[in-house]
Amino acid sequence: MNAIHAALNRRDAEAATSFFADDATMVCPEGVFKGKNEIKRYFTWVLGIWPQLKLSDSGIGVIVEGNMATHEYVSEGTSTRGSKGKVACVATCELSDGKVMRLNVYYDRLSIADQAATGFMERRFVTQIVQQMERGL
Repeated sequence: MNAIHAALNRRDAEAATSFFADDATMVCPEGVFKGKNEIKRYFTWVLGIWPQLKLSDSGIGVIVEGNMATHEYVSEGTSTRGSKGKVACVATCELSDGKVMRLNVYYDRLSIADQAATGFMERRFVTQIVQQMERGL
C-alpha cells in the first residue's frame, strides 16, 4: 500500500498499477474498476485532475492481518481548477500471491465538495448540504 502511494506521489500510474493482479477490483466513491486497465485509467484520471496530489500516512501506518491490510492516510492537493483539498482516507486491501486482488477506498466526498466549491452558487448549495448533515437527523 505504501508502494502504491509512493508511485502515485511520483505521478506514475503505470508503477502504481503494477502492484495489482490482472483481474483485481478497485472500489471507491467514483465507482468500481475491474482489471488493471480500468484501475490504471482511474489512476491516470485522478492524477490528471489533481496535478499536485500528495498521499501521506496519517501516523497509524498499514495494519496487516493475514492476506488483508488496512491503511489510514491523508490525500491532499490542488486540482486543475485551482481548488485545494485535504481529506482523510481509509483503504482496505486483499492480497493474493503478493498482488492486490481487491482495493476498497473510503473518504468523505462531501468534505471534498465543501473545500472545492468556489462560485457563489456552488458555495451556497454545498454549505446548505453540509449544514443539514451537521444538524443530523
